[in-house]
Amino acid sequence: MKLASHDDGSRDGRLLVVDPPLARAVEARACATLAEALANWDAVERELRAEYAALAAGDPAGSFAFAPAACGPILPAPAAWVAGAPTPAVRLAAADAAGGLEVAADPVTVVGAVPADADRATAAAAIRLITLAAGPARPGAAPSWTHAPVAMTPDGLGETWDGAHVQGELELAAADDATADEAASRPLGVDVVARVVTAARGRALPAGTVVGLADPGDAGVDAGDGAGDAAAFTVDMRDGLGRSLFGRIALPAAG
Repeated sequence: MKLASHDDGSRDGRLLVVDPPLARAVEARACATLAEALANWDAVERELRAEYAALAAGDPAGSFAFAPAACGPILPAPAAWVAGAPTPAVRLAAADAAGGLEVAADPVTVVGAVPADADRATAAAAIRLITLAAGPARPGAAPSWTHAPVAMTPDGLGETWDGAHVQGELELAAADDATADEAASRPLGVDVVARVVTAARGRALPAGTVVGLADPGDAGVDAGDGAGDAAAFTVDMRDGLGRSLFGRIALPAAG
C-alpha cells in the first residue's frame, strides 16, 4: 500500500492513497490525515488497503493524476523524530559538467506505538510505513534531508523487503534524464528493524514517530520532487524490475 500527504496548507496535510505505478491517487476516505490513521491503525488499515486495491485495479471515481511536487513529507508533523541508525547513510557520487554531487540516501520508517526496550519482533510489527530520504553530502555539514513523495507499508516493497532489510537499487542521475545509462547506482540494504530497536532503547515511542538517521534539527526536512527548476539531480530507489518505489527525490547541484 502506497500513501502520500498532499500539502494543502494544513498542519498534517491531506492523506492520499497512490496506485502502484505512482500515476494516480485518491483522497483517503478512511481518514483525513496520516496522523489520524496512525492513531487508529487497527481500525482504518483494512479500509485503506481496500481503497488501494480498488485504485490499483482500475480508475475509480474521484481518482486524479498523482502530482508528487504537490506532496509534503509523508508525516509533516511527526509525534517525534528519533535517531535510530547504527549504520551510516549510503553515499552515491556523480560527476558531470556542473561539478558533480555526492548524495547521502537512507530509508526512513514511520512506526506505531513501540514499547520501551522492544525486541526485534515487536519493533518489526510496529513499522507502519517506509520511505526514502536523501540530501547533498557536504563535508562537515549534516545533510538537509529531502523525503520521497510516497511511503509504503513494508509488504508493498515485495522482493525488496525481507522482514528486516530495505533492499533495492539506489540511482543518482541528472534531473533531465533519470533513466540515463550513465546514472550512478548502488544497492541499498539497511536493517530498519535494528534501527527501531535502537530508537526504543530505554524509552517508548509514540505512534507517529519517525525513525531516521538523525534528528534533522536545523538541517531541515523537505519533501517530494518539488525542487522545481532548481533541480539538477534526482535520487530514486528501484525494485528488481526497475520500477520506482517511492518516487524521485529532486536535489540541487552541489555548491
